[in-house]
Parts: sequence; C-alpha cells; structure tokens
Amino acid sequence: MEKNTFGKVSASYRKRYGLQRKVIYEGICSPTTFTRAETEERNLDFLVIETLLARMGKRSVGFESMLREEDGALWEKRLEIKVAMSNGDYPAVDRGIQEYRLQVSQENWLHEQFCLYYEMKLAERNGKDQDKVCKLAARALALTKEKFDLPDQQNNLYTPMEMDMLLALVRNRQGEWKASCRVESGLLDIVRYMEICYQEDRHEDIEGDVWLELIKVSECSDENGKELYYIEKALKCFDGTTGIRRLAELHFIKAKLIERWKRAGDGCKDWLRECMEECRMAHTIYAIMGMDRERNAVEKYCEEELQWHITI
Repeated sequence: MEKNTFGKVSASYRKRYGLQRKVIYEGICSPTTFTRAETEERNLDFLVIETLLARMGKRSVGFESMLREEDGALWEKRLEIKVAMSNGDYPAVDRGIQEYRLQVSQENWLHEQFCLYYEMKLAERNGKDQDKVCKLAARALALTKEKFDLPDQQNNLYTPMEMDMLLALVRNRQGEWKASCRVESGLLDIVRYMEICYQEDRHEDIEGDVWLELIKVSECSDENGKELYYIEKALKCFDGTTGIRRLAELHFIKAKLIERWKRAGDGCKDWLRECMEECRMAHTIYAIMGMDRERNAVEKYCEEELQWHITI
C-alpha cells in the first residue's frame, strides 16, 4: 500500500471542502492523535482510524496496514456483532457486547460508544422501549458529539453511527428534539453533509430515513409545499435501491397530500388524476410484496375519499 494513505485522504478531503482538522477529529481523538494518524503511525487504535474515516464518509477497507496485531481480535468481534445484528441473531449480539466490554478499557469512549449503540439497536428492535432507546442513544452520542445540542451548531460531520443515534432521538422527539424547528434544522444539516461528501454503502438507507422524518415534521406544520418537496427528495433517494417498501409508503403519503392540499383549490380535476396515479403505484408495490394490510388501506382510501375503485 502507498505510504501515508490516511494522510493523503485527510488532506484531500480538507482541501476539497475547506475544513479544519478539528471538524474531523473533534470528539474522536486529540489533535496529537490525529497528527499521528495522518503520518500513519502503527501504534494507534484502529477504531480511531475507522471513526475518523467514517466522519469523512469513507470506509476503512484498504487501510488494513494500520491495523495493529492487538486490534485484530477487537476488529473481528465488532464484525461478529454487526453480522449478528444484520442476521437478527439478537442473543449473539448481546453476548458479543458483553464479551467485547471485557476486552477493552472502560476509559476508551469509542469502544464504549460502539457497545452502547448496539445496545440501543437491541432496545429499538421491538419498538416498545422508547425511553431506553433514547437514553442509550443520548449517552452514546454525547461521547463524540458533546456540543451537538447547542442551537447554533451547523455544518457538522457525522459517522453512520452518529446519524443513526440522532435519528433515534428524532423519531421519539426527546429533549432538544421536541421542537420541530430544532428537528428540521438538525435533519437538514445531516442531509447537507450526506449529499455533499458521503460515500458509504448505507447512503440511500440513512438519507431516506432522514427525509422521512422531515416529511413528518412538515406534516405537523401544515406546510404543504415543503412536505411535497421532502417527499420528492425521499422518492429520488429510494429510487433504484432496495427500499421498495418505502417507495410504496411515500407514493401513498404523496397521494394523501395532493388530495388534502388541492381538493379545495379551483376545481381542476388534474389533482384527482395525480392522486389516483400515486395510489395506483403504492397499491401495485404493496400487491407485489404481498402486503395485504397496506394494500387494503390504499383501496379503502380510494373508495372513501376519491370515490374510485382501484384494481391491478
């Protein structure tokens, strides 16, 4: 591997986006540690390298030369936990977290954040313990984003983990996130970052979730034009990805917005054709996926609100 790879990536990133080093390393490591990372010293915790790269929207693949021998077991354990969560093997995730904590220093906040994050994902899986989810998310987020709740914080950089924890707080409207203006500002800051410089594999998934939350915020504010804009952004985000279920949901949301917004207009029937087309797309996707409850909901809406019997 070419010498000083991390340093070249970091320098290129900072030059391209006009960023100071502090914006990247703040909450992750000290200025001295960041300098050592840029000179590719081998005595650094690899999780520091991974997290710094994640803040820049990059993956750690290709940086294995910076993996110390003592990092190997921890790296493998993190991978095991991620795979177990992806496969829905929650007992294995719980065991993995306990074993991981025994292997690392309690004073290392990045390792603790990793554990808290997956404890949050375990609590989040059944949707019944929102208070626990939020407490874990807030604890974990504070380890690297201590100042995030300040209202004037803008132009942040985020790791995928940090974004997911922020979304958990937003979904449940806890603390500072109860105010719609605070939520909207924070979410727009996330999508600004992702659209400019994020290159992770989960780009569409995370950004799509952010747009969905922005749709909910705009629903509460009765700003129809803004809600339609957010819907269109979400549709574009999920188009061509594996989020086909989300596409159906978004088409149905858009149909109801068009009906609510334009029915009381100038009597033009174009809104009805638009609404019917959005319903037809949602209905078709739900039918293909065998989601009968959702498909029936679209049919009921069409019959009761549009006086139209939808068929496929």
